[in-house]
Amino acid sequence: MTLNELVRFLESKGIELTFNGDADTQIQQVAPLDKAEPGSLAFFNDKKYLSALETTRASAVILAPQFVSASKTATIAVKNPYYVYALSAQYLYPRIQTPRGIHPTALIDDTAKLGKNLRIGPYVVIGAEVEIGDDCDIQAGTSIAQGTKIGANCYIGKNVVIENDCIIGNECNIKSGATIGGEGFGWAREGKQWNRIPQIGRVILGDRVSIGNNSTVDRGAIEDTVLDDNCIIDNLVHVGHNCYLGESVAVAALSGFAGTTKVGANCTVAGQVGFAGHLTVCDNVHFMAKSGVTSDITKPGVYSGFPVTDAKDWQRNAARARNLDSMFKELKALKKELQALKDSQD
Repeated sequence: MTLNELVRFLESKGIELTFNGDADTQIQQVAPLDKAEPGSLAFFNDKKYLSALETTRASAVILAPQFVSASKTATIAVKNPYYVYALSAQYLYPRIQTPRGIHPTALIDDTAKLGKNLRIGPYVVIGAEVEIGDDCDIQAGTSIAQGTKIGANCYIGKNVVIENDCIIGNECNIKSGATIGGEGFGWAREGKQWNRIPQIGRVILGDRVSIGNNSTVDRGAIEDTVLDDNCIIDNLVHVGHNCYLGESVAVAALSGFAGTTKVGANCTVAGQVGFAGHLTVCDNVHFMAKSGVTSDITKPGVYSGFPVTDAKDWQRNAARARNLDSMFKELKALKKELQALKDSQD
């Protein structure tokens, strides 16, 4: 596409920008600043790469207005370069879609209500009383069980399982292998016998929720499991029954939420974080990688460690922990000297 086409696309998405350069320049790919060739689109978002900006061979760079003078190539100046780069890359690299229509091998119950302009791939199974909104793309091998309702313009990858009575919002992205609405881990014990507790709640996903490959979101035991609008979940994440993740929560891979965890809006969870369950986290909290959350978090901020504490405190303690052996030896020597002094006084 030409830069003019790209600029018009960004403006159609409500992006305020200033363009400087030849509008007819052809853009064929995105690339890092230091590896870009003519025909490439790059972005600049960090001062430490200023030398790469000054020498890049890219045909255009997305950047903040204050760095336009440092570029020797065409520029698209915007407030949030990384976000605008994401939109541009989506435009240049559209997702590979299922062919429009319903594949002949798909099994669809007669009571299902299907929207317009659907793409339903091979061996998809759609159960009774399922409702699917317009413009959805459902990839091969996916199973959608009875009573589930899916909004418009959703993408559901290959071999996804959506169990009964789930509610999926608009523009959701559920990637391959994910399971939505599976049974939560509910068991009651009598002696040595574990007895299954039926999980009768639902899973409710808000609008623009993204679920990564092979992640699981369990249905509620009695109440619903809810992921609010704009939540994004990485691969191999587990969300237990009755959990609530607030608006715009972001969760990295291999994290897990035990049942009835409540996480407020705008929280971010790095990789391999564990939540003990039956706890509440306030808005605007960031958990660093491998943290263990064992109690309520009532104050916004950055947390780390096991059990979690304020990240600055944890970092100080971790630094001191590296010196524990030498401190122990010093303390032992001081104790020996003190004992010698007492013995000499006796």
